[in-house]
Amino acid sequence: MRRCLLVLVVVLAVAGCGSADAPKAPRIPAGQRQFSAALNVICRTGDLAAEQLGKPQTIGQMALGLSRTMPAAITEMRQTEALRPPAQLRSTFRRYVNISRHQLAFVTAMMKAAQAGNIAAFNRADRRLTALNTANDLSAEGLGAPYCMSMATGTPPTPGQTA
Repeated sequence: MRRCLLVLVVVLAVAGCGSADAPKAPRIPAGQRQFSAALNVICRTGDLAAEQLGKPQTIGQMALGLSRTMPAAITEMRQTEALRPPAQLRSTFRRYVNISRHQLAFVTAMMKAAQAGNIAAFNRADRRLTALNTANDLSAEGLGAPYCMSMATGTPPTPGQTA
């Protein structure tokens, strides 16, 4: 359970949520900037919600935390899917959404395993989820959405920084 907080943050990361302070995005045209800003807002909202969950110490606390955050994760996934990227970002966005859907499935598996008290199944799903972080982070970076990078690979937050 040493990574409980990370897992709760990742549940919201499936919609592209992550580091509250990330590297600056490269200069991109206005349409791309607007898209990236919208995606960053979705992710930052998830970051803030996850930060209020605390640090679960038991599988029971993890089950409760995941069950409470799952509706928000699903909403954020829907918000992300509703975005319409500029033509230059469509391929990267499709990859990002596809990976995020897989991450949501693994988080769902983690929640069910935690509710059943099945630590082995929880850990298996967690490993599979974690394996997707790098690919998802590369897609988020390509979309100019540094706030959507996973907490595991993102930069620690800096107070006062915005998307």
